[in-house]
Amino acid sequence: MTLWGDFAEIEGQMLQSLESEKPVLAFCDVKSSIYQGDFVLSTTPVSSLLINPQFEKANNLQKWNDNMKAEKVDISLMPSRLMQTARQVKISNILNGSLAIVKDMYYKFNATVTDIDSNTDP
Repeated sequence: MTLWGDFAEIEGQMLQSLESEKPVLAFCDVKSSIYQGDFVLSTTPVSSLLINPQFEKANNLQKWNDNMKAEKVDISLMPSRLMQTARQVKISNILNGSLAIVKDMYYKFNATVTDIDSNTDP
């Protein structure tokens, strides 16, 4: 997430002070784009930020983080390391169940969002 304007100056400093706590962050009204071939998210003048929001998905993420801390697993580089070795699959294989999904296994695929069924779920 790239922070711009007040987000970079005000919230950015606050987020740096919270870095060691690894809080769950929820951003609303952000902009997505492709920069140098990579998908990126950026704040806008109307973006908002929730720190440790209280909804089910955020609570589940916080519980997962707490479990990783308890098991002394360093998650700071985990996604990037795992994504480098992720197997590329077709989304149809995931949807039709022909792919044996393994817990904690990373897969990657290219996708284009063409429609959003529910714009109320964060």
